[in-house]
Amino acid sequence: MSRYIYLKNIHENIARDIVPQLIGNIENSKEKILTITSNNIELAIAEEDFLCAQSMENYCTLYFIENNTIKKLLLRISISNLLSQVETDSIKKCHRSFIVNLKKVKNLKGNAQGYKLILPEIDFEIPVSRSFISDIIPQLQQSKS
Repeated sequence: MSRYIYLKNIHENIARDIVPQLIGNIENSKEKILTITSNNIELAIAEEDFLCAQSMENYCTLYFIENNTIKKLLLRISISNLLSQVETDSIKKCHRSFIVNLKKVKNLKGNAQGYKLILPEIDFEIPVSRSFISDIIPQLQQSKS
């Protein structure tokens, strides 16, 4: 039990240290256009407009910004295929069912059980698997400092 409390405190402190760096740091450059191809559908999204993707079996729900509104699109594509098409320095897989644009993350909650990424544009939290913590958290610290 004491080990759990110790780890919980460490993870909460890390989350608390990262949050101030995340707030108010927005990059406004259109860098890259992401092209997503699935069956007969081809979708082009600017990297800065991509928010996240959630997979359920062979379908992925994409969340992105179009004309200042949040769009949600369901495609028949596996998450591994989608990741191979959209992965960049800021767009990473953070869970077996989620891909997230790390530049859009505004807040972070976490403890020894894992972290949750918060994007203000969407109404749910994105989990970070323990196996992805070593990739995601340092990148958030680096990109937001």
